[in-house]
Amino acid sequence: SAYAALYRVLVTFVKTLAPVLPYVTDVIYGNLVRSWNDDAPESVHLCDMPQADEELRATELEEQMALAVRALGIGPGDEVVTQPNTWISTAFAVSYAGATPVFADVDPRTLQMDPAALVGALTPRTRAVIPVHMFGHPAPMTEITEICRGRGIRIIEDVAQAVLARTDGRLAGTFGDLACFSFYPSKNLGCWGDGGAVLTGDADLAAEVRRLADYGREAPY
Repeated sequence: SAYAALYRVLVTFVKTLAPVLPYVTDVIYGNLVRSWNDDAPESVHLCDMPQADEELRATELEEQMALAVRALGIGPGDEVVTQPNTWISTAFAVSYAGATPVFADVDPRTLQMDPAALVGALTPRTRAVIPVHMFGHPAPMTEITEICRGRGIRIIEDVAQAVLARTDGRLAGTFGDLACFSFYPSKNLGCWGDGGAVLTGDADLAAEVRRLADYGREAPY
């Protein structure tokens, strides 16, 4: 009968899977990943990065980026400049706050944000810039920082694809006011499932991100 055939298929499947079940269980429950961390010759903690005194956990990049944008007080009538060769969550984070995403083109040689294009995209309504460190390489942060600081424009770094990348002697994620990391499995530093972090060296921004991430609460009830 059909039920008997289905039963035989299931039995065969379970017998085939049995030898790898302990390995799969180790991965799911983190034991194997934990052993990799324990055996690693050195480990890097995001909070140990210079100018990253506060590490704030979030579920994934879009949520982190939205929290970072809102923590800066950005909202309707404001503009945030980013680049077009990134996942749509970067622009969505700006839209969620009611602000307008504006795109600055990238350098065709590096595929990172072009500082000259950034200058051309700025308007009196620009409140922040989100450079995206692409393909494991850092954006030209020294130039971007010089452009923004002289105009009072805040910087949110998208470091999802360039964890531990360096430029001008500094780590990506340590130039801006806030830095967003994604641990989605397809990223350079992935986890089992989904996850991320927001880094900042500003205690007030850290407190604001925590408050926004926890329904406005500042302390447990």
